[in-house]
Amino acid sequence: IDAQITYTIADKSPYFGLLEGQNVIMIMCETCEEYAFDREYTPNYYRLVDEGLYFTNFYSAAKNNYTYDAEFKSLTSMMYFQADNFMYTFGNNLYLNAIPHVLMENGYRTASFHDYYLDFFNRDVIHPNLGFENFYAYENLVYEEETFWPLDSVMFDQFKDLIAPVQEDPFFSFVITVTPHGTHNEYRDELKPFYDLLDADPMYQDRELEFKTLMAAQMNFDLGLGYLLDHLEENNLMDSTTIILFSDHKNYSSYTVTDKYTENSEIPYEVEKVPMIIRSSLIPAGQTDVLSSHYDITPTIMDLMGISYYQDFYYGQSLFLENRLDLPIILSYSSWISHQMTVQFEEIVAGETDEELFQETRLWVYDVIDR
Repeated sequence: IDAQITYTIADKSPYFGLLEGQNVIMIMCETCEEYAFDREYTPNYYRLVDEGLYFTNFYSAAKNNYTYDAEFKSLTSMMYFQADNFMYTFGNNLYLNAIPHVLMENGYRTASFHDYYLDFFNRDVIHPNLGFENFYAYENLVYEEETFWPLDSVMFDQFKDLIAPVQEDPFFSFVITVTPHGTHNEYRDELKPFYDLLDADPMYQDRELEFKTLMAAQMNFDLGLGYLLDHLEENNLMDSTTIILFSDHKNYSSYTVTDKYTENSEIPYEVEKVPMIIRSSLIPAGQTDVLSSHYDITPTIMDLMGISYYQDFYYGQSLFLENRLDLPIILSYSSWISHQMTVQFEEIVAGETDEELFQETRLWVYDVIDR
């Protein structure tokens, strides 16, 4: 191992240490799609868009429809590609490099939240090993009735005091939502108030059921997000809390809807882009087109918190570096996205068509995955 690891300290961005000591709430929104958000119907999401830094070139690094893949990569920035569920296969490992563990070692109280079952995706086993002191899930919630998927609004409402506690120590909270999860081709009675709004709106009333169901679910998520934002405001926590919101993966349950409503979907991998926002009172609002993915979240948090780390243990880089390396977003052995070229199933579909560069990058991708 010593022969393979060079122990290189990661580069520091101009924002290194800017958010030192800030609380961090990291929200992974299940299947959330930009095309199913609307300023009128999801105002809390757009509050974060308007007040935060929005990443227009943020790609999902998750295998198709696998939330656990986005979750593990965003929390550890570890590169891997294999067919099985890493959170089961290596769930008993201790991940001292994971962001909750790193922050806990720096004085943070760490907790994770989900509105589905504790043992789903082996979270009850792996979350403590990632550094979460507490994990709250469906079993800790009170629902008045059974629903197609649990409602995110209920989770945010009942967990808000735990997600954003009023305490002396800084906190790191990781929230995993579930309501927008597919499938979307069935009417969900619990979302009726949101369907009714869409059915009364000429812009949406003739849309497919799959579209309306996803949007109605995202409206419920937004309602819950509003509960959390109100709680932060009421307890004077907004200015001392950084919110990172991103989606795990595309809407693969209704792929024809995704293809239809994603702008420029004919461009290779355009449908793989997902929402990503960092909202902090200390970071100027706006947009950035930096090429990025789930791999970059953990290094970015450490950079902003002023925590030095060995780059060798992380595949991603801080999103605020002035000179980021052109590390490909690796989707498989035969597919990747970089500034120089976009490759899909061994074919260059965008960028430079230099065969020598392609073969060099291809060998590099193989080496990184197999390492």
